[in-house]
Amino acid sequence: MLAFKRKWCRPVVVIIAGGLVWLNFLDSVYSQELPKTADATLSSPKKTSLPNAAPEKQISSQQWLSILGGRDVNRLEELLAAGIDPNSVISASGRTLLMAAQSGPMIRLLLEHGADPGIRDNKGATALHHAVACPDALEIVPLLLEKGADIDATDDLGFTALISAVVNDKPDLVRLMLDRGADPGIRTHEDQSALDWAQDLGIVDIVDLLEAAYTHR
Repeated sequence: MLAFKRKWCRPVVVIIAGGLVWLNFLDSVYSQELPKTADATLSSPKKTSLPNAAPEKQISSQQWLSILGGRDVNRLEELLAAGIDPNSVISASGRTLLMAAQSGPMIRLLLEHGADPGIRDNKGATALHHAVACPDALEIVPLLLEKGADIDATDDLGFTALISAVVNDKPDLVRLMLDRGADPGIRTHEDQSALDWAQDLGIVDIVDLLEAAYTHR
């Protein structure tokens, strides 16, 4: 669990080889990397007969993340057709298939099969929070919003997906979320808004976007 005071947030920018590097506090919350060990097996309401596997065989967390981190939509479609619950929890942290999927086609397929974008993991994060760290975030976020994802949902620390996008230095994603109606005034439990984060991290283009959003509210 992240617990830090505002004074910890300001001095995070350091200069390395002429470039800015800042601490991404959300990495530990919304990490998209494969775990060192499989922390859980597939949580599903019933055992299913899977292609090329014994009926009782279950898929580990690490295997799921490998599947969902790739581009083999056909493999995922086979598993869903075999009876896999699209809302299955695949890790001890409460991550669902939708939270772990890394591409637009994977997200679209899961949503078509009934995956719920409103489910939260053990730290209160939704699929929208997790999507921010994905390389395909600009494609994934609109898909989730179209299926009813709450753009202003906050996790257990009070972070919205907009604030997460700021911390991850994604101005195009910040712009998209503002255009879709994200509230820039929401503050975390440490009393920091998206603008506060952008200013603390020195991300000038995002500061400009958020200041303009406040002006037009």
